Amino acid sequence: MTLGRAVAVRDYAIIDAQGGPVAIGEQTGINPFCVLYGAGGLHIGSHVLVAAHTVLIPSNHRFDRLDVPITMQGTDERGITIGDDVWLGTRVTVLDGVKVGAGAVVAAGAVVTHDVPPGAVVAGVPARVLRQRGDQRAR
Repeated sequence: MTLGRAVAVRDYAIIDAQGGPVAIGEQTGINPFCVLYGAGGLHIGSHVLVAAHTVLIPSNHRFDRLDVPITMQGTDERGITIGDDVWLGTRVTVLDGVKVGAGAVVAAGAVVTHDVPPGAVVAGVPARVLRQRGDQRAR
């Protein structure tokens, strides 16, 4: 596990490497009750805001076979990458294999199942792009 300069991990947050690499860039905040796993590799950039109750899961259980218990089918581990200057709102879930581009914002409660372009604002279950940061909002 590698933590950059001035990383803040708040009370009750869990960072469990699970045998995988976890790297968190400088001046990143991990707020209370977050759960960050590392089994497939977790890279979080610098200046990232990770709001309370966010869950990052860089692995996924295999479950296709009916003749073998799910617990014995193994996992896929593609990893998660969160770019610099990203804001993950409260209760966001990011699943295995996802890359969140630099400068993106993920709205509270979103479930991110696919890559997020740099600078995108995404929301929903599953998360979808609403707009790009810097675009003028309709008033």
